[in-house]
Amino acid sequence: MEIDQFINIIKYAGRLKNLPRNGWIFRGVPNPESISDHSYRVNLITLFLSEVISGLDIVKALKISIVHDLGESILTDIPKETMEILTESAKLESEHNAFELLFKDGYSEYIELIDEYNKRETLESRVVYAADKLEMLFQGLEYYRNGYSEVEEFFNDLSYIKNLDIEYVTELVEKIEEEFNKLKMKE
Repeated sequence: MEIDQFINIIKYAGRLKNLPRNGWIFRGVPNPESISDHSYRVNLITLFLSEVISGLDIVKALKISIVHDLGESILTDIPKETMEILTESAKLESEHNAFELLFKDGYSEYIELIDEYNKRETLESRVVYAADKLEMLFQGLEYYRNGYSEVEEFFNDLSYIKNLDIEYVTELVEKIEEEFNKLKMKE
């Protein structure tokens, strides 16, 4: 990788430290986690999942995990409300284009990795997707505990994670659901 491209990508990655996760703002959280905060914990979850899920290529999974939100340095975080008017294909095309802009000088491995992540056809891409959603749930629990009840909607239907059919992930989701329901009962 050319040094100028390296510096440019790191500058874009730095933006993620200051860009909030917009979905939390829409749920009344005044100072939500940044995209970078979210990405760090996604990486940690991916790492730990790689230790309990057999057949997973840890290097590939971590590469996908580390770069999966990099396109948001250009697009920002796209919340659920935006996805109600933006088609999934438009979002995926935008992410692909953001990666082409970032890696325009022939570093296609990362463009291929974001495309793989978005297709969710490989074990590695499905595990990182699960890690992304698990992190959101852990964060949602923290916000709910702190009185932000509007985040409850994130816990209404978790079948989309369970349907990934990754045994350990399904167990984690069930534990998170259990913890959320205990919190809800305390109200």
